[in-house]
Amino acid sequence: MFLFFLFGQLAFAQTDIHCRIMGNIFITEVRSQAEFTFYLEESEAFADLLVFPVDSRVFADRAGLWHIVDSPALADFILFKEKERGYAHFKMYYTETESFAGCQSP
Repeated sequence: MFLFFLFGQLAFAQTDIHCRIMGNIFITEVRSQAEFTFYLEESEAFADLLVFPVDSRVFADRAGLWHIVDSPALADFILFKEKERGYAHFKMYYTETESFAGCQSP
């Protein structure tokens, strides 16, 4: 029974990891350096996460608000942009409206 609970919790945690990604984000060119991978969707309708880039780390305080940094040493999360949707941990879309940023409803 305990194993069922444990594996259920792990599966849940992996499916919504994109909802926890915020703050300083470094996008690497090297896949092995990344903690997570994402696929950049062309339509917000198919995205798991809507991202609004902010100018300061102070404002990147909830899911989908990312402050892109130039160094992995400054990053809260290191991500890699996948070219194939099926290899990514989640799908994201850049939105132009800050209030739309965040996790999409399933």
